[in-house]
Amino acid sequence: MSLDGAPADAYGPALSGAEHGEIFLEETAWTSARLEDGRVQDVGSGSDRGLGLRLLTRRDSGMLTLFASGPDLSPQAAARLRAGLPAPAGRAPRFAAPQERRALPRVDPAHVPLEHKIALLRTLDAAVRAEFPHVRQVTVSYGDRVKRTRVVHSGGGDVRQSLVATMVRIAVVAERDGRLQTGLETVGGQRGFELAEGPECLAAARRAA
Repeated sequence: MSLDGAPADAYGPALSGAEHGEIFLEETAWTSARLEDGRVQDVGSGSDRGLGLRLLTRRDSGMLTLFASGPDLSPQAAARLRAGLPAPAGRAPRFAAPQERRALPRVDPAHVPLEHKIALLRTLDAAVRAEFPHVRQVTVSYGDRVKRTRVVHSGGGDVRQSLVATMVRIAVVAERDGRLQTGLETVGGQRGFELAEGPECLAAARRAA
């Protein structure tokens, strides 16, 4: 099940009976690649997901925090985690409409083929070598990450957020008059693959060289 696959009401029973409770859901997908001296290395991609349940219950000595987690995002999984915690039963909360906080990129890296990302690395490598003849070694690294979170809490809130980050790093080793020097530049931030379409990556490669 995806992070948005069920309404907040379906998670309500897992929050019942606590002074305060919240369910934290997270999905993360990432891609990385490195080009070193024209050779593609360390290409990787993957995804992670998980659900965390936190309940605060009152005890004679004060408040007790209970926590459980698992890889399944479904309401049924949340209910199973709740059943394993020694919290009293009670009524499930009522929820307001979801709140969306999305920083949408112009070009979502999740929709960009891996070949295009590697082509960016090759373009930067070739540009540096063509413009700076004293360069002896070029390493260009790429990474992107898409992180989606959702928090459902006993106060009736259902808050969802999406963040996208993209990064390019260029490392250059140059030799002049028998001296070796290294330059390193990184460009990126909470942006999509539109980073590759602008002048920033090439400018960073030139600064490194």
